[in-house]
Amino acid sequence: MSSQVCFLITVLYGESTLKCALAFDRDTVPEGVIDYPMNPDSKPILHAMLPLHVRSAGPIIDVEEIFEVHVVERD
Repeated sequence: MSSQVCFLITVLYGESTLKCALAFDRDTVPEGVIDYPMNPDSKPILHAMLPLHVRSAGPIIDVEEIFEVHVVERD
């Protein structure tokens, strides 16, 4: 099991939605957030981890665990 968790988080943006991939270490969130990300206690924790421009768009409406977030570095 990897020490990193990756979520695809959907936030409400007016009448549309935004999706943002979020990768973080398991030990940075309380127990239960990873297993139950849509729990009312978990959503504020995940919401606070989002980039400000996504966080300001609106509330979390869906969380999906994904395999990996691959960041491509330019040469």
